[in-house]
Amino acid sequence: MQIFNLDSQYENNLSEYFRKLKNSGINTVFFRVFQNYGDRFHLGVQSYCQSGVYFKSQNACVISDLLSKVVKYAGMYDLKVYAWMSTRSLSFLKNKYHLEVAFKDGDFVEGYGVSIFNPDVRREITKLFKDLAYYDIDGILIQDDFILRYNEGFSKAARHRFFVDTGHYPDPAKLFKDNRKNSFYNSWSEWKMRQLSAFLSELRFAVKLINPGIKFAVNIYYETPSQPGNGLSWYSQSIDRYKNLGFSYYAYMAYHEQISRETGGSFYDTMEYINKSINSFLKYGLDEKQIIVKIQVRSFYNGRVKLPEKEINILCDLIDNYGKLSYALVPFERISDIPKFCFY
Repeated sequence: MQIFNLDSQYENNLSEYFRKLKNSGINTVFFRVFQNYGDRFHLGVQSYCQSGVYFKSQNACVISDLLSKVVKYAGMYDLKVYAWMSTRSLSFLKNKYHLEVAFKDGDFVEGYGVSIFNPDVRREITKLFKDLAYYDIDGILIQDDFILRYNEGFSKAARHRFFVDTGHYPDPAKLFKDNRKNSFYNSWSEWKMRQLSAFLSELRFAVKLINPGIKFAVNIYYETPSQPGNGLSWYSQSIDRYKNLGFSYYAYMAYHEQISRETGGSFYDTMEYINKSINSFLKYGLDEKQIIVKIQVRSFYNGRVKLPEKEINILCDLIDNYGKLSYALVPFERISDIPKFCFY
């Protein structure tokens, strides 16, 4: 499961927490090791750091070295630990550096996150990942903020780099004119995808120099497998490219509540969509064991609301029919979030 928040009831009971996870059939945890503004603090900890990390670092405000405890207690029950780490949307980086420039409604505005075209930003993110490499973790899950949205990439550094690489300036008036049939827009999207991929390669190399055994998992948006053109256009994301980079796992965000709301489909329409996407994944030549289907167990619109267990079990059943796919619960908070059918 993907642990967004460790509830304060487990503050002095982490051993029992991980024992219960193991006994419930869990074998791996993706543990959030970053803190952004507005996130709840793990274990309800009090900290002067409003944004920071849960591991030892000289490169960010350290809320507590909770990762050490997670590794220790999870290891007691042979649970694998992946550090779930953010990149472009880290609040403490957004406070320090300019955001990537986006184009919206005919004007240039602030983008989604910090610019990977800023060498200082790249160095700071790389340092944080190297800090993680010194832990006895099994892997790192790249947060789904490692994207460039369709209208981002207009900072001076990005535009200059694009001109150097292609001989053209990314003029929004030309890029977004009938962009579905616009070869210039397509080359722009592919170029941004290559820039992100190159930085991911740098991060992996820096980590593996320190700890060669660490594996990497990457979050995949729900459109990307079955609608690769949309994945490339909207997020600069490509499964083919990630495959060439040698990722160990692909975490497919099959968030059925979100998908239903955004597509306007029924629950069963969404199940058909997810099934189609999983089939598309397999056509990339990936092993089933590399695919982790992320199942939404709590509402993203009201985190206090648990989604119907019947719906979750239907999705688990769909996944189980494939044979060797894994699934992860998102966002996991309490032992009671584990659906009985899926894990018992």
